[in-house]
Amino acid sequence: MVYFGHGSKGHNLPKGIDMIAEAIEVVRKTPYDEMSYGCDARFVKINDEWGMKFYTSSRARDEAYDLQKEFAGYGLAPEVGDVFEFELNGDEKFAMITEICPFLACDHQGGNLDDNDEYTYFKDELYDHGFEFGDCHDGNWGWMDAPQGQHIVCIDFF
Repeated sequence: MVYFGHGSKGHNLPKGIDMIAEAIEVVRKTPYDEMSYGCDARFVKINDEWGMKFYTSSRARDEAYDLQKEFAGYGLAPEVGDVFEFELNGDEKFAMITEICPFLACDHQGGNLDDNDEYTYFKDELYDHGFEFGDCHDGNWGWMDAPQGQHIVCIDFF
């Protein structure tokens, strides 16, 4: 296991080996077909606040982590915690801790959110900060609590 560092804003972020050990324990107990997944990552819930995304390549994990960390700084993505590596069934996995936020929707059918003003606003904010989507469907967006109320955030950057 390699410990690389930790997350974006620093408020209530999980730190260090204890959260990593807990994440690895949870993923090893969760049947692979019961994990949430996208094109490049699997996701498991660690507790009510934090989850773990893991990838088969360090490049995919590092790019996703860097983008999510940057956009969390703008309030447009969940916070990120530590990044690390671990073995699962003899294969090396590349992981990151991420704040949990509920899916906006998850039908993976390319649901059309263009009529949703809030979605359009946050999508435009991400574009304004230099992020262009290659996989923009409703399953890649979530709800996040903020002092001004819930808002839409991007939950999948790679």
